Amino acid sequence: RGCTIRGLSSNSGGIATLPIGTLNIIIENNIIKHNRYGIAITNANTNAIIRNNIIDSNNIQGNPALGGSGINFNGTSTLTALVSKNYIRGNLWGITIQGTAKPVFGNLAVSDSNYVGLNYIWGNGNSGRIYDLYNNTPDSIKAENNFWGTGLLDSIEAHIFHKPDSSALGFVDYLPIYIPLGIIQLNDLTPVEFKLYDAYPNPFNPETNIRFELPVNTNVKLDIFDVSGKIVSEFINGNLKKGIYIYRFNAGNLASGVYFYRLIAENTVISKAFVLLK
Repeated sequence: RGCTIRGLSSNSGGIATLPIGTLNIIIENNIIKHNRYGIAITNANTNAIIRNNIIDSNNIQGNPALGGSGINFNGTSTLTALVSKNYIRGNLWGITIQGTAKPVFGNLAVSDSNYVGLNYIWGNGNSGRIYDLYNNTPDSIKAENNFWGTGLLDSIEAHIFHKPDSSALGFVDYLPIYIPLGIIQLNDLTPVEFKLYDAYPNPFNPETNIRFELPVNTNVKLDIFDVSGKIVSEFINGNLKKGIYIYRFNAGNLASGVYFYRLIAENTVISKAFVLLK
């Protein structure tokens, strides 16, 4: 707990386990950065809880065939782990699962807080391809309620290697996804026009997602007003670069009712309605 672990040589790893008997382990609140790999849990008869770690840029050897995973699980079905609230980014592989290991990265059907997901897993990859999670097992894996660096569901498939990529592999159940509160630029592609999408979900309580597109760098205003025309929230008022954005809005301080959200940019004004049901 609470350690900073950095590699002193290109062969230095972060945290590794290879139990002879039964191992119960908690790995939490660590910064694991610039190693050959971040965390490696191997063999069998292991029950691990991995939470609240920053696992960043474990790529110093530079050979994806020899390491570079943020977290690697390699063992039998008696190797289990609950993985939540970690930042996993900049590694050659984000998460790799081998053998028949059984980690869980989020299962909202279970009320235990260790099943909540809320991992931020993005920006991992090698050889020009994204590998945020590689399920190299024949079994399905639960990975609900995590943030994959984008709010576009079609794009998340490109972050995960699983059954759609090879019929011999198990499926990764990554829905629903988690989107942090506030604004996120999904990418810096150049859209052809200003665009404001339907909020989802709609109706909502208390959070929903608002996606919009900007074809140029410009001053942007995004606000919410009620049926009387009164502005009840103004959450963007400033310059943004061209690209595709998503804003996760929390209406916890508003009463149930119909509201309107509005995008103002250049000479474009677009408004849409959504319904808050508490």
